[in-house]
Amino acid sequence: MLFKLAGAVTCIYGLVSITGGAIGAHLIAIPGLPFGADEPSMKSFYAGGASGLILILCGIGLFRRSRIAAWGAVLVSCVLLGARFVPSLVMNRGDLAGFLDKTAGKVTAAMIVCGILTILLAGQALVPPKKSV
Repeated sequence: MLFKLAGAVTCIYGLVSITGGAIGAHLIAIPGLPFGADEPSMKSFYAGGASGLILILCGIGLFRRSRIAAWGAVLVSCVLLGARFVPSLVMNRGDLAGFLDKTAGKVTAAMIVCGILTILLAGQALVPPKKSV
């Protein structure tokens, strides 16, 4: 059951990553989320697409109880959080409310929440079950 939950959350994280990359590249618009002054970023699109695809594949692997997929999900999540999204949040800590009102702030918040959930659930799936004596 835990592998399935971790797989579902990891697949959702992958979809959020792909969507966030497309938003960063200005390929899609979501009503109520203006792009603001940010320039379109194809790097965001490629990075979001690649990491999202890897996360979806890891999610599928988690449904099949693959420990390699669980490690992959934890690794990709840690890299995304540590290299991109947590530093972005820390850099904008002075005006956090203003940052979270922007599209980039909303995407950052979604990626951080999904990343933490993925790390916790996929990490827990890696813990071997206790054997009864």
